[in-house]
Formats: sequence, structure tokens, C-alpha cells
Amino acid sequence: MKLITAEKARELSNKDTAETFRRINALIQSAASKGEDHIRLPYDMVVVNGYSVKLKSKQVENELVAAGYTLTAKSEDRQFVDVWLEIYW
Repeated sequence: MKLITAEKARELSNKDTAETFRRINALIQSAASKGEDHIRLPYDMVVVNGYSVKLKSKQVENELVAAGYTLTAKSEDRQFVDVWLEIYW
């Protein structure tokens, strides 16, 4: 028996892309109405591996990029390393 990869398992467990889009859209609308040019995504929407970070859903990531958004990984080194993902428009 061949074991599926962790990436494939994450894709299977994150099938609710409509809810992810709804949450991201609400965050973008709220920030844009305040004159901001980006949002920081909540940790439950991303996968962090060391200093790299990406959305759990590759489909959502691809559609955001296709819509003209820029996804940027950010980090801050203090006592612990904080890594997050921001969406710019």
C-alpha cells in the first residue's frame, strides 16, 4: 500500500474552499474600506514550515493570484520566530 503525502492529505481535508473564500473576502473588504492595502491571514488558513508559509488550499492560492493579489510570507525573529502570510492588493 502506498501512503499519500501530507500535502495530499491537507488538500483532502480542506475541501471547503467556498468558506475560505468567504472569510478572505470579508477580511479584504473590511481592510480595504479602512484604506489598508493588505491583510494578515489567520493561522488556521495557512501551513507554516520553518520560515516558509502557504495557504492550506492551493486552489484558493491560485485563484487569489489570478485575481491580481500578491501573497507575501513575513516573519519576525524575537524569542520565538513568528511566520505569517499577507495578501496585498
